[in-house]
Amino acid sequence: MAILRNPSLFSQFFGVDSDELARLSIFDPILNSDTKLFIDPLLLRQSSHKTIRQDAVAAFESYFGDIIKILKYSKAHGDVPWRNAERLFTFREPRETCLGYGDRTIHGSAIGPELRARLMRTAKEIIDLGVNDPELFALLGLLEDNIGADRISDMTTQAVRPALIKFNTKVLPLLKVPTENFRLGGETYPLIRNPFEVDARTPVLLLPKDILRELPIAHDWYDVANAAGRNEELRQRVNKRIGDIWAIRTKKEKDEARRAALSSRQAFEALMEAVGLCDKEPYNPTADPEGHYAWRKLLTQIAEQFPLRIAKPKANTLEELERIVDTIIEAFIDLVENKGQWYHLWQNGEPRRERAAQRLFFAVSEVYCKANNIDVSPETDSGGGPIDFKFSSGYDARVLVETKMSTGRVVHGYQTQLEVYKKAESTMRGKYLVVDVGKMGQKLEKIIAIKNERAQRSAPTSDIFVVDGRKKLSASRRS
Repeated sequence: MAILRNPSLFSQFFGVDSDELARLSIFDPILNSDTKLFIDPLLLRQSSHKTIRQDAVAAFESYFGDIIKILKYSKAHGDVPWRNAERLFTFREPRETCLGYGDRTIHGSAIGPELRARLMRTAKEIIDLGVNDPELFALLGLLEDNIGADRISDMTTQAVRPALIKFNTKVLPLLKVPTENFRLGGETYPLIRNPFEVDARTPVLLLPKDILRELPIAHDWYDVANAAGRNEELRQRVNKRIGDIWAIRTKKEKDEARRAALSSRQAFEALMEAVGLCDKEPYNPTADPEGHYAWRKLLTQIAEQFPLRIAKPKANTLEELERIVDTIIEAFIDLVENKGQWYHLWQNGEPRRERAAQRLFFAVSEVYCKANNIDVSPETDSGGGPIDFKFSSGYDARVLVETKMSTGRVVHGYQTQLEVYKKAESTMRGKYLVVDVGKMGQKLEKIIAIKNERAQRSAPTSDIFVVDGRKKLSASRRS
């Protein structure tokens, strides 16, 4: 998996007040890495921004409406109407939005010819049923494999790009950021240049928060089933037309539902009606279950509010790297237990998901390494996961920090981390950081027993740290 390191927030780089972005309900992107949020076309109509709910919706309907009109006249794959529609159905991942599945980059991949042909065939099937609603393209994730949130978002971004440009030309003067002229679609616009795109001049398109989701509504059969279930008449109609979508669990069942949904115009319209009743809620930056926003706050606040002095390494050795990482872990524990940062681990009285805690630790590590100007680089995969520390000069010493919530598979995680030593015993150390938010049970005792048993055999072990992230805090524990 690709690695994220040295994230640079838009607000930090350009000196924009993050509170002003929040007031305008604008997402603060990482300029040199994708964020796994996506534009959901079904959220455009309800945006709080007039430019989005009017211009973007009109652009979406116009773009995909043109594809529908052209495909209506296609009689066979590869004929002239098909080729004309194919030109409109060529999508790449837009660098300008900084969204997607990339980590060290905002560059993504385009929809390949085979996938494009398959999507067009499905769209043609739907159109031949007599369905003319452009929002049918938002449902392709339900009907086709390999069409995830990123693909639907890429398609939507290309269709509504003129509206996104218009939105940016309105809000950028309010943010007082430097702009450059970009020629796009035959017109010239003052936009922000991405300073990390050195190979090509690439603008940054800021996005409203209220059109972003982790997963588009039309990619999730479970949401569709729930929506239909709230209306008995619709539930019966959906069941009659596309089978029992409440039972969909396997690829075979999804394929069966796909065939049923494409069996008639009435069946597909029943599906569209159910999707239309789904709870159209964007990703909630306040609840922030995945920690997309919380760790951004730490990137901008921790060093100033809670400074930490770390002695520079005397040499690029594993021992010195381990000392630095231990200092950061202890600082993280102190922040959570004694300086009120435990609240980042909770939402609405419930613990956030594990990757939120992992991202928080990564943010703290990143901030303290930069603040102390030391040649250590924390790295993490896009989903959070283990944090890997290395000397940035290229020395092969490594310290791996695995962060686990007490609600998760603590014992399994510890046993898995120990496996990495089989490949690099002499150049690697492991740290296992357990975030106690309840439901610990006997997990801590079990991993301590595993550590002690390995130590008796002189086998490598990972140090165990525990941070009390519960609402009633107590001292940290280390073994």
